[in-house]
Amino acid sequence: MNRIIPAVAAVLLLAGFAGAQSTLIDAPVATVKLLRSEVLGQRQFALDVQVMEKALGRKLSAEEKRQYLETKVNDLLFFQMCERDKLFATEAEIDAYIKMMREQTAGGLSDAQFEAALKAQGIDFAELRKSAKQQILFQKYVDTFRKSDVEKLKAPTADEVIEAYELNKSSYLRPDTVRVSVIYVDTRGMDAAGRAKAKTMMLDLAARIRENPVRFDEYLVKASDPSSGFRGTSSLYVPRSPQAVQSWGQEFMDSAFGLKAGQIGELVENEAGYQIIRVNEILPLKILSLTDPFQPGQSATVQDVIRYQLLQSARQKLLSDIMESLIAELRKAATVKIYEENLK
Repeated sequence: MNRIIPAVAAVLLLAGFAGAQSTLIDAPVATVKLLRSEVLGQRQFALDVQVMEKALGRKLSAEEKRQYLETKVNDLLFFQMCERDKLFATEAEIDAYIKMMREQTAGGLSDAQFEAALKAQGIDFAELRKSAKQQILFQKYVDTFRKSDVEKLKAPTADEVIEAYELNKSSYLRPDTVRVSVIYVDTRGMDAAGRAKAKTMMLDLAARIRENPVRFDEYLVKASDPSSGFRGTSSLYVPRSPQAVQSWGQEFMDSAFGLKAGQIGELVENEAGYQIIRVNEILPLKILSLTDPFQPGQSATVQDVIRYQLLQSARQKLLSDIMESLIAELRKAATVKIYEENLK
């Protein structure tokens, strides 16, 4: 569960998040005014620092606290600017943004598990919503005021794609891979009686296929019938990698990579259930060329992926430059005072 947190914490660190203002009488660490005066109190800032330190798993240095304060001042100015310029983020938009973030980083977690994982790292769900709001508002700012700059971005040239490929050629490695067809029953969630029934059925199918291998394709067709009791996939690429072992289990991998093209293995039993595997194609280890598919069975080539990555990198740099220039403009237009004596 915790492996999803660095991606979420990174969003909070990059965007910053403005904590709720203290309603108690409090010594200020900063005051800002663009649209109106706002005070960031000492107590609230100390709490925010604690949250950040828990998310990072370490204490912030004095210089890091000072930099974090500058980030929070910038956040306050940004939100005031959005209010001034009539830029708003609806609750529905924030919900959709968090849903997208969660699907990318923690798709297998329930709502409760996701919030518990955040809490375990010191990240309050309300703060995550504020960070999402800021991301949405910044995109609206770009779409409203800086769209022409984004539209001027040029696609990478062929020479740039080739240069990036040559520099990172060793990373474009396809491991030993097999393309298999699988007839299977997923027994996860079944009781003991259900698993026993599934095993009997799959042993019977395996015996019939051994007698007449042509039946494998017949059973693949029958697998689409909900009443068949088993399922099938006609084309699945399985790389020889630790990730594949984790996904499919060692027994499945041993069977798949122990067969020759056209061979059908014995019944495999593992935590996921029961599988009968046929190897259709064996793809040996290879450094991919620019025109090879980036992933077996997909249409996007290595050059397509590199071109996309270069364009995204250029876009991210542009957005970073836009944010930097925007903050510089806001700091110039606003009144900001930092109370150094209250940061100790």
